[in-house]
Amino acid sequence: MNVATEKDDSSSDDALFQARLNADLGNDTLRQLAASIPEFLLVLDRRLHVLVANHSVQHRSAQELIGLCVTEFFPEHLLPVALAAMHRVLDTGQADGYSAELLDRDGCQRNFDIRIRPLCMGQTVAALTLVGTETTEQIRAERAIATQARMIESMLEGVAVVDENAVIEIANPAFDAMFGYRRGELIGRRMTVLARWPIEQRSGWQSASAGDAGSLQVEFDGRRADGTHFTGAGIISEFDVAGRSHSLVVVQDVSERKQLERALLEAVSREQYRIGNDLHDGLGQELTGIA
Repeated sequence: MNVATEKDDSSSDDALFQARLNADLGNDTLRQLAASIPEFLLVLDRRLHVLVANHSVQHRSAQELIGLCVTEFFPEHLLPVALAAMHRVLDTGQADGYSAELLDRDGCQRNFDIRIRPLCMGQTVAALTLVGTETTEQIRAERAIATQARMIESMLEGVAVVDENAVIEIANPAFDAMFGYRRGELIGRRMTVLARWPIEQRSGWQSASAGDAGSLQVEFDGRRADGTHFTGAGIISEFDVAGRSHSLVVVQDVSERKQLERALLEAVSREQYRIGNDLHDGLGQELTGIA
């Protein structure tokens, strides 16, 4: 008898709380407050029916959502994940969430981070709040960064980013290999380990030609991990990150090209010398004969 009485009291308390919740959520001040929140907000009862909505969802206005069960307007591909998360919160009273991908009216993908929190009366979860924050721009930026990182990783040229103190922050595999180091071994080292010039002092660079504003084409004497040297050439471009100056270094090993250029110049010089001698000797004999 006591158990039945306790159950009846609990059921009565739940009903009373639900009635109070409905009354409070129907307050114009609370509705205006909810409407001012930029994130998507839904308040659901234990049956997952909408008590409060502040923005349109799936082409339904906030007012049209009131009273609907989430199964009536949530996209079908999200329902299994969404329902599982909501039931976990109802069962455990612990916050939960999930990520959602939706298509807008123009067919463009939009990303959301959905956070689910309980509204409790004592030990009982009487309602749920769903707050959806759009993360589309963040996701796009992360994907763009990942794509750029993959592009840099696959480049045949050596690419590195160094800070204002000439400390290497990023280096691709080609850059590491060019200087004879293992993958990632150069991160945190100064550029002065690799060459005879400090990157922050441009007077130490042999400028091949001036490039665009903030960039410079250079040639330098590179130093490998085993102590051998090579001729490097590339471009340094300056940019700022969070108010700090950085440099993007893109370099190639041009030692073979330089050797070929020197060999070509030497061959041309020898040929010029031979032609000069031939002309001198032949012209001298002709002048002697004429005389």
